[in-house]
Amino acid sequence: MLLNHTPPDEAEGKIADAYAVLPPGVPVPDPLVLHSASPEILVRQMEFLRYFMAHPRLDMELLAMTRYVLAHRFKYQFCYDFNGMILQAASMMSDEDLATLRDHPEVFEMDEARKALFLFALKVVEEPTAVASQDIDVLRDLGWTDADIFDMSFHAASFLSASVLWKAFADGKDCK
Repeated sequence: MLLNHTPPDEAEGKIADAYAVLPPGVPVPDPLVLHSASPEILVRQMEFLRYFMAHPRLDMELLAMTRYVLAHRFKYQFCYDFNGMILQAASMMSDEDLATLRDHPEVFEMDEARKALFLFALKVVEEPTAVASQDIDVLRDLGWTDADIFDMSFHAASFLSASVLWKAFADGKDCK
């Protein structure tokens, strides 16, 4: 990596505490290690991670599906592979399910409300100026709160910042 950073096995203090947000046995992904170049940003990033891990309405499957599709579309191979593994292990998705999700998310089978929010998050990232009040009204009518809508949109948009930062500072290093 081009920036000084702290590997997990050398972490102390607030950096070690931030890494400890991940469940035991889960390795700290390189893009999060990169965040240690700025310990305060790492702490905030892990606070966001903790928030989304305990979100009352946005489940981990929905969030992983969003990251999976965005990672494919924005050519972020590590997160594409990582979220695909999460979806196969935790949600029992087959290779065929993942291919449909990746290539045709609009026809992927899921609850109507979840699908609407999922597709909206993709729209926020890919066509932000196309978002209209009608989109929000549909989501509200399906039971999503404004906080849910913003949280899902924030999650999708902030995922891209991690991708961009990794590509900029990885110095050609493959993620692990």
